[in-house]
Amino acid sequence: MRQILIGDVGSTSADWALIHPDGKIEIFETQGFNPTAHSTLQLQAMTTELANEIGTLLPQAELYYYGAGVGSLLDVDAMNQPFRQLFSISETHYASDLLGAAHALCGDSAGIVCILGTGSNACIYDGQKISYQSPTLGYLLGDEGSGSDIGRRLIQAFFYENMPEDLSKDFARNIPRERFRFLRDLYEADRPNQRLAEVAKFAIEHKEHPFIQDLVGKSIQVFINQHLKKRANLRSVYFVGSIAHFFSEEISHLLNKEGLILAAVLRKPITQLAEYHIRKQGK
Repeated sequence: MRQILIGDVGSTSADWALIHPDGKIEIFETQGFNPTAHSTLQLQAMTTELANEIGTLLPQAELYYYGAGVGSLLDVDAMNQPFRQLFSISETHYASDLLGAAHALCGDSAGIVCILGTGSNACIYDGQKISYQSPTLGYLLGDEGSGSDIGRRLIQAFFYENMPEDLSKDFARNIPRERFRFLRDLYEADRPNQRLAEVAKFAIEHKEHPFIQDLVGKSIQVFINQHLKKRANLRSVYFVGSIAHFFSEEISHLLNKEGLILAAVLRKPITQLAEYHIRKQGK
């Protein structure tokens, strides 16, 4: 078996699995990258960080990159450049993070596969490929149910003074009360979607509060309404991502109301994704 490098790359962070010829798996973490939202400088920063972790690969190593923002318009040459400069990569394969989630969660079985992390996405997986993918509009116009969406809703509730006083006092410790200063910092941030998603940690820390339950529930319900309508008569729904992990009970309850079943949740799919590729290599 060749040495294989697998990346599960989100907008905020990236998980990497290095599979050695003997089947041993090593896991690493770096900053993330999204080609639709970040510059090539951030791609170089991510690959440099990875190189500092794993060093140079064996000759003829293969790269399987599953990433946020990877679509038909991906500039493969631009993506390849830093990887081939820093590593002994012979072949590169690029696919969406959704397909990576499907491989990790479903293997060769069909299912509805969703991502609820910094951003959000959903698809129908037929056991081999994605047969339908729900349209996504990014953090400015979409990403329903995601960390960035929940963070945006929290900020709105705080500055519009719709947040209960007990929560507002705690929330003020995480965010400047001066609205214009906060907005300036947000709009000037290199990764505003990540900044919004960081705010969503507050919802995780206070998830038992009725206000948070309602806010998160509404966000996830919009995701279900918008992205799980075309489900090809499938009932089993699989999720990856930190929001899905921490709010799995809420998701399960909302899915049941729609006649759907929460089949499995993975906060990080990288280990299962590596095992999927090992199985494929063995066939």
